[in-house]
Amino acid sequence: MDTKDMKITIGHLYPDLLNLYGDRGNIACLMKRCIWRGIEAETIEFNTGDQIDFSKLDIVLLGGGSDREQAIVCKSLLEIQSEFKDYVEDGGVVIAVCGGYQLLGKYYKTDAGMIEGLNLVDIYTEQEEGRLIDNIVLDSDLVDMPVVGFENHGGRTYLNGNKPFGKVLYGAGNDGKSGYEGVVYKNVIGTYLHGPLLTKNPQVSDYLIQKALERKYGEVQLMPLDDSQEKEANDYISKGLLVPDELTIRIVKDRLSQPDTENGVILDGFPRTLEQAKELSNILAEKGKRVDLVPELKIPDEVIIQRIINRATCSNKECGAIYNLKYKPSKKEGICDYCGSKLSTRVD
Repeated sequence: MDTKDMKITIGHLYPDLLNLYGDRGNIACLMKRCIWRGIEAETIEFNTGDQIDFSKLDIVLLGGGSDREQAIVCKSLLEIQSEFKDYVEDGGVVIAVCGGYQLLGKYYKTDAGMIEGLNLVDIYTEQEEGRLIDNIVLDSDLVDMPVVGFENHGGRTYLNGNKPFGKVLYGAGNDGKSGYEGVVYKNVIGTYLHGPLLTKNPQVSDYLIQKALERKYGEVQLMPLDDSQEKEANDYISKGLLVPDELTIRIVKDRLSQPDTENGVILDGFPRTLEQAKELSNILAEKGKRVDLVPELKIPDEVIIQRIINRATCSNKECGAIYNLKYKPSKKEGICDYCGSKLSTRVD
């Protein structure tokens, strides 16, 4: 079935509290990939105190937040738990990231106490010693490309036999031991992957859109999009390599050529190198524009120095795992957990 004249409504739950990891980027990605196909798309934000009508939603995003924010959100969602549960059991599409992922389960046990979960999926999370912080790569049978992202969580999530989102190729995953990450239940995906997740993994975005449209309209065929740059970047990231300047600049240049950037943009994380900065100036000059404002973050020198001298990297270039000798040491001093190679620190 052609997707013309179709519409998707996305519900963004509690962005006032659960938006630690750029979850609005996930919303933007879903919206754009619908609009580029001629699918009408709208996002409804539900903040604290708002009434949520799940019958009007096709995709629900539950983002990440601190333990305190999670407890506040869960208290509100427990009041409508049965409606949320009915939505999930009826095949409603949900993408839950980090804190939102933990809320899907029975409970999240922390050092400060127990946070009751929504019990939408038969999983549970318990806080354990240390945080699992690293880049992460998954092999997921939901998509063809490796799923890539970043994880940073103190909770360990246990699936009770449920299907994982993917097998961990690099990183820690749900608990640092099982070799799996995230959960898939019906049309629900729960995951610790940030990035934001969907901008780094357009196939996952399309999976969610496809499931939402099929639930609403029946069998559909999504129009292919030109994801050549995304695939090129994914190939570098999934191998643990940095995306080269040439590709990064090309992606940014293409994005800045689109009409919705005419009134200005905010660039976060770009430029990161001198070459990128020079090319950005050239790109803007061609459009008769310039950089208007650059915020300066002032950090004490001693903090920066400690971060640098405690940083250790696997000497095996094919691995390249990153550690912090103070906050994220390897299990065996001076040895990489993943490949057994020696760790190296900056000589200067």
